Amino acid sequence: MNLRKIAILINLVVVIVFLTNVSIFPEAGSKTDPKSAVVRIDVVSQYSSYLDPWKMNSQMTFNGSGCIIGGNRILTNAHLVANRMYIQVKKAGGVNKYPAEVDFIAHDCDLALLKVKDPKFFKGVTPVSLGDIPREGDDVTAYGFPSGGDKISITQGVVSRIEISKYSHSKRSLFSIQIDAALNPGNSGGPVIKDISLVGVAFQVLKKQENTGYIIPVPVIKRFLTDIKDGKYDGFPRLGTRIQPLENKAFRSYLKLDNTQNGIYVKAVFYGSSMWGTLKKGDVLLTFDGVPIAKDGTVEFVNNDRISLSYLLTKYQIGDKVKISFIRDGKKNEKTITLKMDTPLVPGPQYDMRPGYFIFGGLVFMVESSNYLRTWEEDGAPTELKFFRKLGLKRKNYSQLIILAKVLAHDINQGYQSMTDLIVTHVNGKRIGCLKDLADAFKLPVAGYHTVRSYTGEVIVLDAKKVKKATEEILTRYGIERDRSLGLK
Repeated sequence: MNLRKIAILINLVVVIVFLTNVSIFPEAGSKTDPKSAVVRIDVVSQYSSYLDPWKMNSQMTFNGSGCIIGGNRILTNAHLVANRMYIQVKKAGGVNKYPAEVDFIAHDCDLALLKVKDPKFFKGVTPVSLGDIPREGDDVTAYGFPSGGDKISITQGVVSRIEISKYSHSKRSLFSIQIDAALNPGNSGGPVIKDISLVGVAFQVLKKQENTGYIIPVPVIKRFLTDIKDGKYDGFPRLGTRIQPLENKAFRSYLKLDNTQNGIYVKAVFYGSSMWGTLKKGDVLLTFDGVPIAKDGTVEFVNNDRISLSYLLTKYQIGDKVKISFIRDGKKNEKTITLKMDTPLVPGPQYDMRPGYFIFGGLVFMVESSNYLRTWEEDGAPTELKFFRKLGLKRKNYSQLIILAKVLAHDINQGYQSMTDLIVTHVNGKRIGCLKDLADAFKLPVAGYHTVRSYTGEVIVLDAKKVKKATEEILTRYGIERDRSLGLK
């Protein structure tokens, strides 16, 4: 072969290699590169005070990540934009920041959609498309803006676990995926990609273990996007039960279950919930929408794996009707329930709202919540408050737990100033089931006195003739504008 032919062959090889490299490694911003759709999000937030519920805490600034999906929408975490006062967004590699607003927010599943009014922000962007659930062992790539720099960060990892886990933002146990890619503060809300499609949104890490992060998977994202199609977010439904596995043979025999029958034991049914009026304590729940429930509380999942029963709720919306089967007194029953989103007696973390309170004679009453319990260092909250947070059940006309949170010192309440964090049961003889009951009860003194009784037996008596003037003096002395939260009459 002469030198001319050799030169031609070398040139052909170079051209083939060049074309191959172009097809494998596209330029940033191409239709196969998700980086152009990744967004940095800067947020100024201000949280309410749960120590002094008439006040706001100081402003704080955060940054996180998001990605542009179809319809010129930015998908991110709810915890990043909770209690927001101002939001700005900037595209990866961009210079300009654009004001943004929350379009929809779902605190239970920690997702939010942002909108940007200026159409120039979306120019030249190819939205990220939604993929499917990855398999354990699949390679994934996390994009975001973690602390430590201003440029986009790209880390790779492997799907290590697919399960139900507790979402830190809402304390709800929902579908999640664990990955071993490095996730740090600022990655929150950023897309996690397999091939070129979105398989999840980064949202939390396991602090005590290195490279253990969690993502919100596509089925939860799709459920959120379906929920908001009517213009509002309704939330994830709840089963409304407390359940117990039936793995013990003696327990199964006691319930007269044979070896072929699975299911889970119902310990309690929450008032007003999806199962209220259908299931009872002592029932054995066998199936949910035709899906058999194993004796350990799991159902079949992909690839012959199993997952917690609560995974099934990812498929449904509030108001959907579902068939269940259960055993009661040895007989099998089938019923249809309507899925609801009930809230516990003491609600989990709350955002984008002010705490409810009422001040009377310097007594500061509040609605017990997880936010209030967080004001205590570590696990120092009173035992009875923690008990009701975990085990308290709603009943008819009993939807909130009212506490005497503190006493603003004045002559009118002398001798009561150490009586704090008491659960209020009665005011002027009236049973207290919510904050409105409390406000209404104080309008009706008995024999010239107002009386407050607590769960642990304390009694507070105030002079009805003096309390109105005293309350006005207390509000002025402590610089409080209103004696009650907005919306409370």
